[in-house]
Amino acid sequence: MKMTSRERVLRGIEGKSVDRAPMEFGGFISGIVEGSKNTIAQGPPYGIRALYEYCGIEGYEEPVIAPSLSCVTNLDNRLYQRLNSDIVHAFGGGHPTEILPNGLLKDPWGIIMKPDGFYSSVPDPLTPLHDATSISDIKNYPDFPDPTDPIFLKGILEMAQNYHLNTDKAVQFFPGYPSLIFHTYAWLRGFDKWLTDMYTNKKFYTYLADKITELAIEISRNMLIECGRNIDIVLYGDDMGMQTQALMSADVYRKMVKPWSKKWCDEAKKRHLT
Repeated sequence: MKMTSRERVLRGIEGKSVDRAPMEFGGFISGIVEGSKNTIAQGPPYGIRALYEYCGIEGYEEPVIAPSLSCVTNLDNRLYQRLNSDIVHAFGGGHPTEILPNGLLKDPWGIIMKPDGFYSSVPDPLTPLHDATSISDIKNYPDFPDPTDPIFLKGILEMAQNYHLNTDKAVQFFPGYPSLIFHTYAWLRGFDKWLTDMYTNKKFYTYLADKITELAIEISRNMLIECGRNIDIVLYGDDMGMQTQALMSADVYRKMVKPWSKKWCDEAKKRHLT
């Protein structure tokens, strides 16, 4: 029995039989990169423009690039169709990233990124809370976002509705930083400090994790209410491992990461199903 892409993906997630394996292209996890000026990703044979040309797709929208992973957030529907992707991707809104005079990037959370080849890295010494020593330093941090800022909702309903009504594909929604609790912790505090705070500075760690999670849940909740049932999948994207092993023991994960991730996921499921 031939299935629509949406049926194929949702049945596969439920562990039910499908007519073929679902396929995905694009998005935050598997998106093609499009480098900025003077990087090796710019121009043929690299980047989204070269792929559009190869697939014979013309008249596409100017690619919108997410700065951290250089993924394209507005892939043309014809490319999803050409590559047989069963999933299309909608993204949360946000303020643009600022280019600093020294060439570094600063995003609206105050996170500093360094353009580096295809991607942008977040050097630990440049993270804005790297030298923080007290909870007061967290309370006084000026760049936490306002969760009621309408910029987070800009364009997301239209994008999700377009995919839901005009394609038969499963719509995956990625809220951005609000679904990256511990990436955000590491990018604010430093990857090194994230992995040591949980052992040596637990009060600080708990307060900052609580703060990020509180903001993440409120922003994500507003986004999911806006998108309603136009989306099928909500992406939570924290990395907890590398190619060879996990970043921490299972016991540490259960104590120092899972409670915050679970709180976010429980809220996302609740809002997505209403």
